[in-house]
Amino acid sequence: MKVCRTLLVFLLLTSLAFLGCQGQGVLDSAGLTATDQVQLLDTQGGIPATIIFQGATSAVSGKEDPDEMINVPFEAYIDLRPVASQEAYAAINWNGSSPTIQTLIIFTDTMNKRHTLTMAAMAKNSTQLTATTQSRQSLPIAIGKIACIELKVDGVVVASHPLPCPTVQ
Repeated sequence: MKVCRTLLVFLLLTSLAFLGCQGQGVLDSAGLTATDQVQLLDTQGGIPATIIFQGATSAVSGKEDPDEMINVPFEAYIDLRPVASQEAYAAINWNGSSPTIQTLIIFTDTMNKRHTLTMAAMAKNSTQLTATTQSRQSLPIAIGKIACIELKVDGVVVASHPLPCPTVQ
């Protein structure tokens, strides 16, 4: 009898939790639109990356609802110079065996799934330390379902939007 009651309580609580979360993601949306320009900030206020979404608000994949608006074109601009971000510059693995700097843009959706864009490699001996996407990219998820965008430099997350990125509780 006690086992049945415990099982019943468990099923009831599980059902209530499921109903309370239905239609919602694990994380809150960052509230982005198809025409936003997003600056990824480090903890010191530096801006090592900017993402520019280039979709018309009602013309992307024929959708007006940002939760369904997929394939939004965007460009990413990376600036690892100390003047843009001390944190990004400090994350560069100058002593590593690779002659290039690996930079990734990571989009995390509201279900906590990560979608990664690998940027063009930058030479460590470059005085520029800047990069741009080689061509317009298409967002792999609905823009209204983006919870966070992060910049990772040589394996270290150095900036995000929002700052800090939300985490699963």
